[in-house]
Amino acid sequence: MLRSVTTRVVGFTILIGGIWGAIIPFVGPYFQFTLGPDRAWTWTTGRLYLDVLPAIVAIVGGLLLLGAGPWAAGRLGALLALVAGIWFVVGPDLSLLWKTGGELGAGHGTRTVQMLERLSFHTGLGVLMAALAAYALPGLLQVRARPVETVPGEPVGSPTTNAPITPAPTSPTGAPADAPGERVAA
Repeated sequence: MLRSVTTRVVGFTILIGGIWGAIIPFVGPYFQFTLGPDRAWTWTTGRLYLDVLPAIVAIVGGLLLLGAGPWAAGRLGALLALVAGIWFVVGPDLSLLWKTGGELGAGHGTRTVQMLERLSFHTGLGVLMAALAAYALPGLLQVRARPVETVPGEPVGSPTTNAPITPAPTSPTGAPADAPGERVAA
């Protein structure tokens, strides 16, 4: 139950992060907080590939986590959010492959503001999403234990079904110890 609740909180946080990642490039210029064009609501391919598409993937992942909890759809949501977070982090660097100088665009303001723009638009947002998605993901790669097989007619707690397996006692030389009550002639 607790895992399901915390998974939903993670899903909500990823959803909010996805909305932030999609909206901030377009409304940031209103308060001089932008990468690339310094006009609000300006559409560029850089904003599409580096902001809007990963934000949509993160929003879908957050909604799946929010609605499904730790079940299969929740795991899919966590994987989508993980991919979106990784793309927010590495996308600006990979954009150098298809555009000289990259798609990110120039930062505006002082060095501190430019650093905060890069962190809040991409790197910090992506790392936060990836970390939260990884938290929501445990169990995906775990091997499930097979159920204990019971013998028909025996109670579930009987020694034959749930007794731990213990190794046979050995003598100091490593040979199996004799059965109780038996003596070996020397």
